[in-house]
Amino acid sequence: MAIEIETLLSPSATTALTLVKAAVEHGCSIGVFVSATACDTTGRAIATLLHPKAPTECAKIARDKASIAAGFRLNTDQLYREIAETEALKLGLATRKGFALFGGGSPITLHGEIVGGLGVSGGSELQDQECVKRALEALEQHMQQLSATL
Repeated sequence: MAIEIETLLSPSATTALTLVKAAVEHGCSIGVFVSATACDTTGRAIATLLHPKAPTECAKIARDKASIAAGFRLNTDQLYREIAETEALKLGLATRKGFALFGGGSPITLHGEIVGGLGVSGGSELQDQECVKRALEALEQHMQQLSATL
């Protein structure tokens, strides 16, 4: 049997910083103090940025959301909807430490491939989702600018 090796793509530190900075800045623009984490597909945090006024626990929640979104390759609120109909699965996952099953986590996709996750915590579920959306839009703009210079 041949030994197989897989290569996993991961967001660079610059990409991760672009995401978390955009998320925290958008939170400020809507009057919410958030924490944001970008991680690779294994859940390892690459960049975390916390607004000084964000609740302390939000840093961990943001990391959990990022890790769950990356691992399950789904937005965290979408994952909840997918498991909500199976009571045993919902209860089993919801009781696991570090399992965030509410909005504010999203996979990071680069060149059509999921390379990590982004999590935001500190606002309402909808505000966290909005911060994630704006951060992913900022990344898309950044990537377009890079492509234009090549």
